[in-house]
Amino acid sequence: MKVSQTSLVDLINTLEIPVLVVDQDGNIVSNNLNASAILQKTSDQIKGYPGGDVVSCAYADLPEGCGHTIHCTECTIRNSVMETFESERGILLKKAYQYIKTPDGTQYVELIISTEKIQNLVLLQIENLP
Repeated sequence: MKVSQTSLVDLINTLEIPVLVVDQDGNIVSNNLNASAILQKTSDQIKGYPGGDVVSCAYADLPEGCGHTIHCTECTIRNSVMETFESERGILLKKAYQYIKTPDGTQYVELIISTEKIQNLVLLQIENLP
């Protein structure tokens, strides 16, 4: 069964958890309303941007950009998404530690992530965003 972009958005909007839909380059192609609310960003501020930019990773603003810095090689979120693409197996409730930019400054936070591959996309759930 092939899932259209519209039906995927409808599906993820029924979920109470924040969900980002990620392509093979690590860019966000869609999100649900709960992700917009938690991130305090509109879908237009999310879609088409690298995941690190969307979640306000402290390293995303480096000249190399999200996915291309020395820090990205150790990024649990990025590595989990890419592993899901390669293995086609989801990851459930994995701890990820990330430096996140907040209005109160940069914070080191423990996030909980889960992934699932659907066709050529990965659904990424992130819990505990500040």
